[in-house]
Amino acid sequence: MSKKKASKKLILEYEEVLEPIIYDKKISPSDLKHYIDISNIKLVLNDYDWCNYTLLAEMITKEYGELIIKFEYFGAVICDMEVKTEKRIYSFQFDSNIFEEYIIRFLRKYMRNLSKEYSFDDTAELVDFYNAVLTSTKTRYTGSKINKRG
Repeated sequence: MSKKKASKKLILEYEEVLEPIIYDKKISPSDLKHYIDISNIKLVLNDYDWCNYTLLAEMITKEYGELIIKFEYFGAVICDMEVKTEKRIYSFQFDSNIFEEYIIRFLRKYMRNLSKEYSFDDTAELVDFYNAVLTSTKTRYTGSKINKRG
């Protein structure tokens, strides 16, 4: 094997591969929390000069550890998703139709639950959004870098 192929293989072996988060749809929302814990969600709808929408979710998963997922919409055809793991930061570009579909689902469920005693459980919506981006044929992986948080 040539040096170039060997070094490329080492890089690929070092880099984690992001996979969809698998969960059983039959699991109740309270049981799902044992597998995925959403600790923080931030939604920013900035329409001052140009629509710039951001959904940020911090979660801990049983399989992947801590994930910080940021979805960004800029009013164009392409959106961005950034996924921070404990070791790496991954970047993707995806079709804005996915963002529009999942942000509408998220907001509808949120609005239906405003008058309830407890806030709604958004775990399924966020995991489905993440999975839709990763599994779309229109999603493009744009690279990763080492997460240097300390």
